[in-house]
Amino acid sequence: MTTSEDSEEAEVDGRGLPVFDTEQEFQDFLERKFEENEYTAIQEVSPHRSNYRADLLLMHDEFGRIGLELKRLTGGSDAGKAHQQIVRQ
Repeated sequence: MTTSEDSEEAEVDGRGLPVFDTEQEFQDFLERKFEENEYTAIQEVSPHRSNYRADLLLMHDEFGRIGLELKRLTGGSDAGKAHQQIVRQ
């Protein structure tokens, strides 16, 4: 991810969409954006005594709790693997 010293914005592609080199950069970016919009955002949350975890847990006074599973996709097979990971859990 390319950032300037004054900005935490992600590099964008030709369509204006943010570009990330890693899933962690994507999580960090989303955490900042949600927190700018009155959410509490926590990365890598596991419920008590659970083997599962959410990449990002969002909490909002109006919308409640939302768990996100994030995937950095580099091709169609990545999307298929991500789908299977979610379905198996």
